[in-house]
Amino acid sequence: MITRKQFTVASAGVVMIASACVAGIAMAEPPVNIGPGKFETAREKGMLKAYRMKEGFPGEQQARQLAERLNRHAKFGDTIEFKADGNNGLFHVSKADPSAHFRINKKTGDFSYTRGMKGYFEGGTTPGLPTKEQAAEMAKKHLKDMGLMPAKPEELVLLHIGGMKDIEFKDGKQTEHDKLVTVHFGRQIDGTVVGGPGSKIIVNLGANGELVGLHRRWVEVVEERRPDRDFKGQAEVHQNITAQLKKEAAQAKRADASAPDLALFDDGDGNIEPAYFFDAELEYDEADGQTKGGKYKEKYLGVVGAIKGSKADFRQLKRAKAQPDRADPNKKPEKHEDD
Repeated sequence: MITRKQFTVASAGVVMIASACVAGIAMAEPPVNIGPGKFETAREKGMLKAYRMKEGFPGEQQARQLAERLNRHAKFGDTIEFKADGNNGLFHVSKADPSAHFRINKKTGDFSYTRGMKGYFEGGTTPGLPTKEQAAEMAKKHLKDMGLMPAKPEELVLLHIGGMKDIEFKDGKQTEHDKLVTVHFGRQIDGTVVGGPGSKIIVNLGANGELVGLHRRWVEVVEERRPDRDFKGQAEVHQNITAQLKKEAAQAKRADASAPDLALFDDGDGNIEPAYFFDAELEYDEADGQTKGGKYKEKYLGVVGAIKGSKADFRQLKRAKAQPDRADPNKKPEKHEDD
C-alpha cells in the first residue's frame, strides 16, 4: 500500500472520481474491505482547522488589468474583450492568435492564461529552453515580477517539472523536439501538502525562459478553528468510505480499500478542509465486455470529508489516473512529461 502522509496532485489536471453506476440499472453492492492501519484523528495530527477563501474574484475591471499585465509581461500585444463563458467565468480569445486566451473564475479569481503558441508549432526544438535546474527559479521570478506570488511564499511547494514535446516523422524516423518546460507547484500548509483540484500554480516556459502560459488556482485563506466534536471518528469515516465505494463502484464484485489517511483537501471553490484520502482496488468480472469470462482490476482514489457538516465540495469529475505523489520540497523532481 502506498502511504499518503502528504497529498498533492502533480499535473495540470486534477484528481477526480467518477460514478461507476449505470442509471436505471439495479446493481448488487460490492463487498467493501478496509485495510488495517492506525486511524489518526484531527486532534492527534493537530489539524483542528479549516481554511476559507479570504478574497475571490476582484471584479471585471481588475480582471482586465490582470490580463493586460500578463500580456505585457509576455510581450504579447492584444486588446482584451471579455465574454461570459456560461460557467461562471469570463474569457477572452485573441483574434490574432486563437491559441492565446485568458479565462477567470468569477467566484474565486482563479485564472488560466496563455500568450499563444505561434512559433512553437514550427519544427525543431525551442531554442533557449531552461534546464530543469533553472526552471523553478525562473517560474518563481515570473510570479514575483507580476505580483502573483502567494501571500505566504513558504506555502509554495515544487511538485515536478515536465514539458511539452513535438514528435516529427521524417524519412521513416521519429524525432522528439522539446517545445516548452512546465513547472508544477502545489501548496503546503503547516507542514501538510494540500491535495484536490485547488492550490495549484502551473507555469509554462518557452524560448529563453519566457512566459508562455500560467494556470493559477490558488486562493488566500483565513483560518477557521473547529472544536474536536466537529470531526468524524473512525466508525463514521469507514461508513463514508464504504458508502462511497458501493455507490461509485456499484458494478465491481469486490472493493479493497486502504486505511484512510488524514490530509488537507482544496475543493477549488474556496474551501480547504481536513479530509481522509484512501485508495482502493476494484475487481470486475469483465472490462465492458472485452474480457468475457475473465476478471480485471482497477485502481480508485477517493476522499471523504473529516468535518461533520462540511462546506467543501467533494464531488469529483473523473477517476484518477494514478495515485498522487508524495510531495517533498527538498526532493529533486523526477522526470515527468505532461499528457
